[in-house]
Amino acid sequence: MDWSRKIRELRFLENLKQDALAQQLGVSQASVSQWERSVAQPPAHIKAKLRRRLLVSPGERLNAAVRTSVVESPNLCGLLTMRDGEVVVELLSHDSYRLFPLLTPADLGKPLRGKLGRDIDRLLDRLVGEGAFNGRVQYAKLALTAHRNGLSAAGIATVTPVCSQAEACVLRCEVRLLAPGEPVPKLEQITHFSWDEADADA
Repeated sequence: MDWSRKIRELRFLENLKQDALAQQLGVSQASVSQWERSVAQPPAHIKAKLRRRLLVSPGERLNAAVRTSVVESPNLCGLLTMRDGEVVVELLSHDSYRLFPLLTPADLGKPLRGKLGRDIDRLLDRLVGEGAFNGRVQYAKLALTAHRNGLSAAGIATVTPVCSQAEACVLRCEVRLLAPGEPVPKLEQITHFSWDEADADA
């Protein structure tokens, strides 16, 4: 096994720094660094601990990787999910609150409808209606303008549905905010998966 690669992968999936993983394993940060650089191999008892942590289902790994990519994004980035028939902001990147003060930590886990204006509600309805949470949408790029508490912000959202077999899809939504005064383009591109006849019958 390529322990160097596996340890880096584990740290990425669990969003851990070397010193945090070292503390969890009961070793020094220098040891983890040496393993990652292939200068040394972990001892047998550490390999056993690492194997147990790496034996996570693909769905759990995908979920962890997507969540990490959202939280660590330097942009306005969020994870949207459906809960009780409502689109909910489940997670936001660390920089989202600074970049986009229209959402606050109090908005996490609550329905998005009615919070950011009619334009956002209409785009959410379109994504839901076209099956973004049901695995029918491959990708979407949407221009949007949000309004709340006398503030407004415009941007271009890239929406990527991520689906696992066990659950409905979640939407990873990353937004490039437009500068004040920059015109908002007319953009509502939603790309669906196209299944050929043979796949549909299988």
